[in-house]
Amino acid sequence: MTRKGNSELEKILRSFMNIEAVLAAVVVNSEGVLLESNVSKGVNTKVLISNYDLLSIAKEKGEKLKKGNLNEIILSFENAKLIIKKVNADAVLLALIGKEANLQLIELEIKRAAREIKKVV
Repeated sequence: MTRKGNSELEKILRSFMNIEAVLAAVVVNSEGVLLESNVSKGVNTKVLISNYDLLSIAKEKGEKLKKGNLNEIILSFENAKLIIKKVNADAVLLALIGKEANLQLIELEIKRAAREIKKVV
């Protein structure tokens, strides 16, 4: 299921979704509003987007630790991982990844997708 919108974002997410074990890819703006999505059947986009709120909590905790700016959050569940990647001040990428994923490959691909998203948002 893909939300229609920015065709460049759509292409980037479609390419990212071609990676084995990627279940969903969503881009939201700095207020958590959906810009583009590409999700597998059975993935609830609204629930996925609701995890955007974790950024502000993690950012606050990171500031208290004084270890630099927040880059990403990784939530590990029994059957999947959720990666929340800050692209820039205007966009965040949320990626739901299956448990069988090669995380090194996923990390590289998320960085690549974030660079591409940064060019169009």
